[in-house]
Amino acid sequence: MAGVINICNTRINGMARNGSMNFGEVLHNGHTADVKSVGINSTYGDISAACARMKNTNMDADIFDQTAVANIDGVYGNQL
Repeated sequence: MAGVINICNTRINGMARNGSMNFGEVLHNGHTADVKSVGINSTYGDISAACARMKNTNMDADIFDQTAVANIDGVYGNQL
């Protein structure tokens, strides 16, 4: 049976340089970020609903930071 993740009030003020926020079971392989996105997620008060405006683009002129394409670091991710 799948687990239920109930996130009531989560607050993250900032993440940078391959920052990662994970809920539930995750597997990391080669900690690199290949997507650059710009956006805002704002709430007014502690119990208000979140309002998000995102602009995601896949245009990346400097391809030097995308060296981990099809990179497999010998990860054994099977559950025992």
